[in-house]
Amino acid sequence: MTQAQISCFLAVADRLSFSKAAQELYISQPAVSKQIALMEQEFGVPLFDRTRKTIQLTEAGRLFYELFSDFNSNFKATLEKVQSLNYTRKGEVHIGCTINWDISNLYTPIQNFFSQKYPQLKLSWDGYSFDDLIPALKSGKVDVVFSLDIFLRDYPELVTRNLMQIKSILLYSAQHPLADPEHPSLLDLQNDTFFVPYTKTGKSLRDSVVNQCAAAGFTPKMINSPDYSSMLLQIQCGGCAMLTDEWMMSKNNPLFRHLEMDYEHTVGVAYLQNGENISKNLFVSELLFYYRQIFPPAG
Repeated sequence: MTQAQISCFLAVADRLSFSKAAQELYISQPAVSKQIALMEQEFGVPLFDRTRKTIQLTEAGRLFYELFSDFNSNFKATLEKVQSLNYTRKGEVHIGCTINWDISNLYTPIQNFFSQKYPQLKLSWDGYSFDDLIPALKSGKVDVVFSLDIFLRDYPELVTRNLMQIKSILLYSAQHPLADPEHPSLLDLQNDTFFVPYTKTGKSLRDSVVNQCAAAGFTPKMINSPDYSSMLLQIQCGGCAMLTDEWMMSKNNPLFRHLEMDYEHTVGVAYLQNGENISKNLFVSELLFYYRQIFPPAG
Protein backbone atom coordinates (compact mmCIF):
# COMPACT_ATOMS: atom_id res chain seq x y z
CA MET A 1 0.00 0.00 0.00
CA THR A 2 1.40 3.38 -1.01
CA GLN A 3 0.50 6.97 -0.23
CA ALA A 4 -0.30 7.43 -3.93
CA GLN A 5 -2.90 4.66 -3.78
CA ILE A 6 -4.48 6.12 -0.64
CA SER A 7 -4.61 9.59 -2.23
CA CYS A 8 -6.26 8.18 -5.36
CA PHE A 9 -8.79 6.21 -3.31
CA LEU A 10 -9.78 9.20 -1.16
CA ALA A 11 -10.02 11.50 -4.18
CA VAL A 12 -12.33 9.09 -6.02
CA ALA A 13 -14.39 8.49 -2.88
CA ASP A 14 -14.79 12.23 -2.25
CA ARG A 15 -15.63 13.07 -5.86
CA LEU A 16 -17.34 9.77 -6.79
CA SER A 17 -15.67 10.25 -10.15
CA PHE A 18 -12.45 8.84 -11.56
CA SER A 19 -12.08 11.71 -14.04
CA LYS A 20 -12.55 14.43 -11.39
CA ALA A 21 -10.12 12.65 -9.08
CA ALA A 22 -7.56 12.56 -11.90
CA GLN A 23 -7.96 16.31 -12.47
CA GLU A 24 -7.52 17.01 -8.78
CA LEU A 25 -4.34 14.91 -8.61
CA TYR A 26 -2.92 16.14 -11.96
CA ILE A 27 -2.62 12.62 -13.32
CA SER A 28 -4.43 10.67 -16.03
CA GLN A 29 -7.67 8.82 -15.43
CA PRO A 30 -6.07 5.45 -16.37
CA ALA A 31 -3.41 6.07 -13.72
CA VAL A 32 -6.13 6.58 -11.08
CA SER A 33 -8.00 3.48 -12.23
CA LYS A 34 -4.80 1.44 -12.06
CA GLN A 35 -4.13 2.48 -8.45
CA ILE A 36 -7.67 1.57 -7.41
CA ALA A 37 -7.45 -1.77 -9.22
CA LEU A 38 -4.18 -2.56 -7.40
CA MET A 39 -5.83 -1.78 -4.05
CA GLU A 40 -8.83 -3.97 -4.83
CA GLN A 41 -6.53 -6.77 -5.93
CA GLU A 42 -4.49 -6.48 -2.73
CA PHE A 43 -7.56 -6.35 -0.44
CA GLY A 44 -9.48 -8.99 -2.40
CA VAL A 45 -12.71 -6.95 -2.35
CA PRO A 46 -14.25 -4.26 -4.60
CA LEU A 47 -14.04 -0.77 -3.14
CA PHE A 48 -16.48 0.88 -5.56
CA ASP A 49 -19.79 -0.23 -7.05
CA ARG A 50 -19.56 0.53 -10.78
CA THR A 51 -22.82 -1.14 -11.81
CA ARG A 52 -24.84 2.07 -11.67
CA LYS A 53 -24.66 5.27 -13.69
CA THR A 54 -22.71 6.86 -10.84
CA ILE A 55 -20.10 5.01 -8.80
CA GLN A 56 -20.63 4.42 -5.09
CA LEU A 57 -18.50 3.09 -2.27
CA THR A 58 -19.11 -0.52 -1.35
CA GLU A 59 -19.49 -1.49 2.31
CA ALA A 60 -15.81 -2.47 2.35
CA GLY A 61 -14.98 0.78 0.61
CA ARG A 62 -16.73 2.80 3.33
CA LEU A 63 -14.77 1.02 6.04
CA PHE A 64 -11.49 1.68 4.28
CA TYR A 65 -12.56 5.30 3.68
CA GLU A 66 -12.91 5.84 7.44
CA LEU A 67 -9.54 4.21 8.05
CA PHE A 68 -7.68 6.11 5.34
CA SER A 69 -9.33 9.44 6.18
CA ASP A 70 -7.99 9.22 9.71
CA PHE A 71 -4.62 8.05 8.44
CA ASN A 72 -4.48 10.85 5.87
CA SER A 73 -5.26 13.51 8.48
CA ASN A 74 -2.53 12.19 10.78
CA PHE A 75 -0.14 11.86 7.86
CA LYS A 76 -0.73 15.45 6.73
CA ALA A 77 -0.22 16.75 10.26
CA THR A 78 3.09 14.89 10.53
CA LEU A 79 4.08 15.96 7.05
CA GLU A 80 3.45 19.62 7.89
CA LYS A 81 5.83 19.31 10.82
CA VAL A 82 8.47 17.71 8.59
CA GLN A 83 7.98 20.27 5.85
CA SER A 84 8.49 23.10 8.32
CA LEU A 85 12.08 21.88 8.53
CA ASN A 86 12.44 22.52 4.79
CA TYR A 87 11.73 26.26 4.95
CA THR A 88 15.43 26.88 5.36
CA ARG A 89 16.20 25.10 2.05
CA LYS A 90 17.02 28.00 -0.25
CA GLY A 91 18.41 28.02 -3.76
CA GLU A 92 17.51 28.11 -7.42
CA VAL A 93 17.25 25.41 -10.06
CA HIS A 94 17.21 26.25 -13.77
CA ILE A 95 15.10 23.81 -15.78
CA GLY A 96 15.23 23.46 -19.55
CA CYS A 97 12.76 21.92 -21.99
CA THR A 98 11.86 22.31 -25.64
CA ILE A 99 9.96 25.44 -26.63
CA ASN A 100 7.63 23.32 -28.76
CA TRP A 101 6.09 21.47 -25.81
CA ASP A 102 2.91 22.26 -23.96
CA ILE A 103 4.46 21.75 -20.51
CA SER A 104 1.25 22.23 -18.48
CA ASN A 105 1.24 18.51 -17.57
CA LEU A 106 4.83 18.91 -16.38
CA TYR A 107 5.02 22.42 -14.95
CA THR A 108 1.82 22.55 -12.89
CA PRO A 109 2.24 19.42 -10.71
CA ILE A 110 5.99 19.93 -10.24
CA GLN A 111 5.63 23.60 -9.38
CA ASN A 112 2.81 22.86 -6.93
CA PHE A 113 4.75 20.04 -5.28
CA PHE A 114 7.94 22.07 -4.73
CA SER A 115 6.21 25.33 -3.76
CA GLN A 116 4.45 23.48 -0.94
CA LYS A 117 7.37 21.39 0.23
CA TYR A 118 10.27 23.80 -0.46
CA PRO A 119 8.76 27.31 -0.67
CA GLN A 120 12.18 29.00 -0.74
CA LEU A 121 13.51 26.84 -3.55
CA LYS A 122 13.04 28.80 -6.78
CA LEU A 123 12.41 26.89 -10.01
CA SER A 124 13.19 28.80 -13.21
CA TRP A 125 11.91 27.33 -16.49
CA ASP A 126 13.64 28.09 -19.80
CA GLY A 127 12.74 27.01 -23.33
CA TYR A 128 15.23 25.92 -25.99
CA SER A 129 15.14 24.56 -29.51
CA PHE A 130 15.77 20.85 -29.97
CA ASP A 131 19.42 21.36 -30.90
CA ASP A 132 20.14 23.94 -28.18
CA LEU A 133 18.64 22.06 -25.22
CA ILE A 134 21.54 19.73 -24.37
CA PRO A 135 24.25 22.36 -25.09
CA ALA A 136 22.46 24.61 -22.58
CA LEU A 137 22.77 21.84 -20.00
CA LYS A 138 26.43 21.19 -20.75
CA SER A 139 27.31 24.89 -20.62
CA GLY A 140 25.66 25.35 -17.24
CA LYS A 141 22.82 27.58 -18.43
CA VAL A 142 20.37 25.06 -17.02
CA ASP A 143 20.77 22.48 -14.25
CA VAL A 144 18.38 19.82 -15.53
CA VAL A 145 16.43 19.22 -18.72
CA PHE A 146 13.25 17.38 -19.58
CA SER A 147 13.16 15.59 -22.91
CA LEU A 148 12.17 12.36 -24.62
CA ASP A 149 14.41 9.47 -23.70
CA ILE A 150 14.98 8.69 -27.40
CA PHE A 151 16.75 12.03 -27.61
CA LEU A 152 18.66 11.65 -24.34
CA ARG A 153 20.04 8.25 -25.38
CA ASP A 154 22.41 10.02 -27.77
CA TYR A 155 24.24 11.58 -24.79
CA PRO A 156 25.77 8.81 -22.66
CA GLU A 157 27.70 11.38 -20.61
CA LEU A 158 24.43 12.57 -19.02
CA VAL A 159 22.69 11.03 -16.04
CA THR A 160 19.13 10.27 -17.14
CA ARG A 161 16.07 9.09 -15.24
CA ASN A 162 12.74 8.11 -16.79
CA LEU A 163 9.56 9.69 -15.42
CA MET A 164 6.43 8.85 -17.44
CA GLN A 165 4.97 7.60 -20.72
CA ILE A 166 3.21 9.81 -23.26
CA LYS A 167 1.59 8.90 -26.57
CA SER A 168 3.14 9.26 -29.99
CA ILE A 169 1.02 11.19 -32.51
CA LEU A 170 0.98 11.56 -36.28
CA LEU A 171 0.91 15.28 -37.16
CA TYR A 172 -0.27 16.27 -40.65
CA SER A 173 -1.96 19.15 -42.48
CA ALA A 174 -5.64 20.02 -42.08
CA GLN A 175 -5.53 20.49 -45.87
CA HIS A 176 -4.22 16.98 -46.49
CA PRO A 177 -6.38 15.14 -49.04
CA LEU A 178 -6.99 12.42 -46.45
CA ALA A 179 -7.77 14.77 -43.54
CA ASP A 180 -11.55 14.74 -44.06
CA PRO A 181 -13.96 13.22 -43.40
CA GLU A 182 -11.92 10.63 -41.48
CA HIS A 183 -8.44 10.49 -40.08
CA PRO A 184 -5.97 8.60 -42.23
CA SER A 185 -3.98 5.72 -40.84
CA LEU A 186 -0.20 5.86 -40.73
CA LEU A 187 -0.12 3.49 -43.72
CA ASP A 188 -2.27 5.92 -45.72
CA LEU A 189 0.58 8.44 -45.51
CA GLN A 190 3.28 6.07 -46.70
CA ASN A 191 3.98 8.25 -49.77
CA ASP A 192 4.45 11.39 -47.66
CA THR A 193 7.83 12.64 -46.49
CA PHE A 194 8.38 12.35 -42.73
CA PHE A 195 10.30 15.12 -40.99
CA VAL A 196 12.78 14.47 -38.19
CA PRO A 197 13.24 17.75 -36.25
CA TYR A 198 16.89 17.28 -35.33
CA THR A 199 20.07 18.06 -37.22
CA LYS A 200 23.04 17.54 -34.89
CA THR A 201 21.91 14.23 -33.44
CA GLY A 202 18.76 12.16 -33.17
CA LYS A 203 19.65 8.65 -34.36
CA SER A 204 17.32 7.18 -31.74
CA LEU A 205 14.48 9.40 -32.94
CA ARG A 206 15.02 8.35 -36.55
CA ASP A 207 14.97 4.72 -35.42
CA SER A 208 11.67 5.39 -33.65
CA VAL A 209 10.10 6.77 -36.84
CA VAL A 210 11.41 3.82 -38.86
CA ASN A 211 10.08 1.32 -36.31
CA GLN A 212 6.62 2.89 -36.14
CA CYS A 213 6.32 2.96 -39.92
CA ALA A 214 7.66 -0.59 -40.20
CA ALA A 215 4.94 -1.75 -37.80
CA ALA A 216 2.42 -0.11 -40.16
CA GLY A 217 3.93 -1.95 -43.12
CA PHE A 218 6.20 0.47 -44.96
CA THR A 219 9.62 2.15 -44.99
CA PRO A 220 9.33 5.94 -44.60
CA LYS A 221 10.98 8.62 -46.68
CA MET A 222 12.65 10.87 -44.09
CA ILE A 223 14.33 14.25 -44.13
CA ASN A 224 15.98 16.29 -41.36
CA SER A 225 14.70 19.79 -40.84
CA PRO A 226 17.08 22.43 -39.44
CA ASP A 227 14.24 24.78 -38.59
CA TYR A 228 11.06 23.81 -36.74
CA SER A 229 8.97 26.68 -38.12
CA SER A 230 9.95 25.80 -41.68
CA MET A 231 9.06 22.18 -41.03
CA LEU A 232 5.59 23.10 -39.78
CA LEU A 233 5.07 25.34 -42.79
CA GLN A 234 5.87 22.49 -45.16
CA ILE A 235 3.60 20.09 -43.26
CA GLN A 236 0.85 22.69 -43.44
CA CYS A 237 1.20 22.79 -47.22
CA GLY A 238 0.57 19.02 -47.41
CA GLY A 239 2.55 16.08 -48.66
CA CYS A 240 4.63 15.96 -45.47
CA ALA A 241 3.99 14.60 -41.98
CA MET A 242 5.73 14.09 -38.66
CA LEU A 243 5.66 11.44 -35.96
CA THR A 244 6.06 13.30 -32.71
CA ASP A 245 4.66 13.25 -29.17
CA GLU A 246 1.32 14.34 -27.71
CA TRP A 247 2.84 17.29 -25.81
CA MET A 248 3.62 19.14 -29.06
CA MET A 249 1.69 22.43 -29.03
CA SER A 250 1.18 22.25 -32.79
CA LYS A 251 -1.41 19.51 -32.39
CA ASN A 252 -3.86 22.14 -31.05
CA ASN A 253 -3.30 24.44 -34.03
CA PRO A 254 -6.36 24.36 -36.36
CA LEU A 255 -3.98 24.28 -39.33
CA PHE A 256 -3.04 20.72 -38.40
CA ARG A 257 -4.64 17.40 -37.62
CA HIS A 258 -3.21 14.69 -35.44
CA LEU A 259 -3.80 11.00 -34.91
CA GLU A 260 -2.84 9.13 -31.74
CA MET A 261 -0.51 6.18 -32.27
CA ASP A 262 -0.22 2.94 -30.27
CA TYR A 263 3.47 3.73 -29.68
CA GLU A 264 4.51 5.53 -26.47
CA HIS A 265 7.44 7.82 -25.74
CA THR A 266 9.18 8.04 -22.39
CA VAL A 267 9.73 11.47 -20.84
CA GLY A 268 12.96 11.66 -18.87
CA VAL A 269 15.02 14.12 -16.88
CA ALA A 270 18.75 14.55 -17.52
CA TYR A 271 21.55 16.29 -15.66
CA LEU A 272 25.30 16.30 -15.22
CA GLN A 273 26.75 14.45 -12.27
CA ASN A 274 28.44 17.11 -10.17
CA GLY A 275 28.05 18.64 -6.74
CA GLU A 276 28.23 22.30 -7.70
CA ASN A 277 24.54 23.01 -7.16
CA ILE A 278 23.15 21.42 -3.99
CA SER A 279 19.69 22.69 -4.90
CA LYS A 280 19.85 20.73 -8.16
CA ASN A 281 20.61 17.52 -6.30
CA LEU A 282 17.70 18.16 -3.96
CA PHE A 283 15.40 18.90 -6.90
CA VAL A 284 16.31 15.69 -8.75
CA SER A 285 15.98 13.56 -5.62
CA GLU A 286 12.56 14.95 -4.72
CA LEU A 287 11.41 14.90 -8.35
CA LEU A 288 12.13 11.17 -8.63
CA PHE A 289 10.39 10.56 -5.29
CA TYR A 290 7.33 12.49 -6.52
CA TYR A 291 7.03 10.54 -9.77
CA ARG A 292 7.60 7.19 -8.07
CA GLN A 293 4.48 7.90 -5.97
CA ILE A 294 2.42 8.61 -9.10
CA PHE A 295 3.89 5.93 -11.35
CA PRO A 296 5.24 3.17 -9.08
CA PRO A 297 7.50 0.61 -10.77
CA ALA A 298 5.72 -2.37 -12.23
CA GLY A 299 5.73 -5.43 -10.03
